Amino acid sequence: MLPLAIPAYVLAFVQMGLFEYAGPVQALLRDAFGSSRWFPDIRGSLWGLVLVLVLAFYPYVYLLARSAFLTQGRRCMEAAQALGLSPWQHS
Repeated sequence: MLPLAIPAYVLAFVQMGLFEYAGPVQALLRDAFGSSRWFPDIRGSLWGLVLVLVLAFYPYVYLLARSAFLTQGRRCMEAAQALGLSPWQHS
């Protein structure tokens, strides 16, 4: 829930600081594996940007999708079963 309290662009800058070459994540990877060369360049690549934006906006998308799925009623399923469909059949 922390991303909901911090604006996404601020969180994206924090994530860029965590995942850049001098940040703690890559320093830990260099200590553990001897190299972090395979880790994507966060500041200079499209994949780094995609990684940061996915991590920053995932909670928003998840919560919106979850609430949308929870508000769907069972009436459609009940109507389909009344018409003779089993729960595993679809048109």
